[in-house]
Order: sequence, then C-alpha cells, then structure tokens
Amino acid sequence: MRVLLAIGAPLIIAIVWGVFGSPRSQVQLSMSMHIMLELLVFGLPSVALYATGKHWIGYT
Repeated sequence: MRVLLAIGAPLIIAIVWGVFGSPRSQVQLSMSMHIMLELLVFGLPSVALYATGKHWIGYT
C-alpha cells in the first residue's frame, strides 16, 4: 500500500495539475477554483509531512 501511495499520489496530482492548473492547460478554471487547486496541490504535502511527524519540514 505504501508503494502504491508513493507512486500513485504524486502521479495523480501531476495529472490534475497538468490538466487544470498549469498556465497552458486546455481547461481554464475560474480564479477562485484555481486558487483552491493551488492550495490543495501545494498545501497538502505540508499537511502530510506535519501529520507524519516531520514538523520541521512541514513548516518550510
């Protein structure tokens, strides 16, 4: 399960970012949806690091 999550989670996030979030994406989101996507893509790793006990990495 750990290997599946270690490979699958970044792959899914990269695909979602490529389709919806990148500057040259085919699908243009509204500004509020784009900000929410950015918070999810860039904030979720910090929350995950903090939750696993790596507090000093999660803050940076």
